[in-house]
Amino acid sequence: MLRTPHQLFVRRLRDDARFQWRAWRSAFDWIVGVYLLLPALAVFGYQYWLWWTAPPAWLELYGGAAAAVLLTLAALSGRIRFYLEEADQLFVFTRPAWRRSLMRAGLAYSAVVHAALAALAVAILAPVLVRQAGLSAAEAVLLGLLTALLRTGLAVAAQWLERLLRGWRRIAAQLLLHLLGAGLLAAGWLLLLLQPAYAGLYAALLAAALLGLAHRRLQRHVYALQDAAEDHKLKLRFTSFLIGQAMPRPPVSSRRRPQLFRSSNRLFRRRSPAAGLAEAAVKAFLRNPASFRLYLQLAFLSTGAMAVLPAPAKWMLWVGGSFMLAYLARLGWKETLAARYLQLFPRPDALVVAAGPRAVAVLVLPPVLLMSIVLGAFVFPPWGALLLLPAGAVLGIAASYAMTSIPN
Repeated sequence: MLRTPHQLFVRRLRDDARFQWRAWRSAFDWIVGVYLLLPALAVFGYQYWLWWTAPPAWLELYGGAAAAVLLTLAALSGRIRFYLEEADQLFVFTRPAWRRSLMRAGLAYSAVVHAALAALAVAILAPVLVRQAGLSAAEAVLLGLLTALLRTGLAVAAQWLERLLRGWRRIAAQLLLHLLGAGLLAAGWLLLLLQPAYAGLYAALLAAALLGLAHRRLQRHVYALQDAAEDHKLKLRFTSFLIGQAMPRPPVSSRRRPQLFRSSNRLFRRRSPAAGLAEAAVKAFLRNPASFRLYLQLAFLSTGAMAVLPAPAKWMLWVGGSFMLAYLARLGWKETLAARYLQLFPRPDALVVAAGPRAVAVLVLPPVLLMSIVLGAFVFPPWGALLLLPAGAVLGIAASYAMTSIPN
């Protein structure tokens, strides 16, 4: 029997951990993990060792700026869970002491999680912070503490703003809050570099401000139901992602004026039925927010990884990434063919065969050419970027034809 708020919090924390573990276990393929995750960890470990022993030139040039950006993103991406439930209005919400104790425990646990994530970020960036920025081990730890304090404080403030404001006022306030958080972290970094003796006092001031903000937030009982609804959403975010990938999605609602290709200009100079079908597929793919976001993520991740991997892995990623992009574009092509409005028109097989590679190639060539430029710049400097562009075009077109030739 649960007699104290602490026992209730421990039980909910244990139930949430069990729920998340079952969700991960049902989604994670251990065979795929052995063949993909372990090699990825091995490659990262090798690169991490190189960062300490023989850092590449790009790390010495851009490592400090990259570390600042990554730590800023880490400080701005926190969320707070109070472990409240909507059913608590029958008992917990009617007892302010229980509600405050449960919220206090949830806030403390969220702060611990934020501190662990900040420590992980600092540990990954330690070669840059120590070798390039010149921080000592104690100063790097203090930088992690500053990041954790800002991550927790900004998460509490952002959640409070979501309760107070609506519409454009909320967006403007959150933007100002993010700018303030980035400025506070930059100030802490400058203190560590210029006046390390005052960095500890700065961290103490941030901790005091966080305690005051948390105390005032815990007194606001009028947001209890909204807090419970957000806790439920955060609990199910990974499960929702899995279901969203597995279940068929409803048709995307159409806009009067789309974000891309607002004037519906032609993509191909010569007009033909195949060009019209390919153009419709490309525009539909890029106007779909989910597809466009995944396309950009895959393109930038592949290009970024091309800059840090060793030479043999660069060539493998160049070929493998091209076919992955072609496969993603092929999925968009198939989705376009299944659209309801296209079912109204006759589509001979010859038309589909002619339009498919053209549509996929238009989507594949830009990121593949960008990967080719990065690969050539690192492997065959200084003219390798220009030399590999024709090869990248051939690879992109070949991947497009190969993927569209696969039967359904």
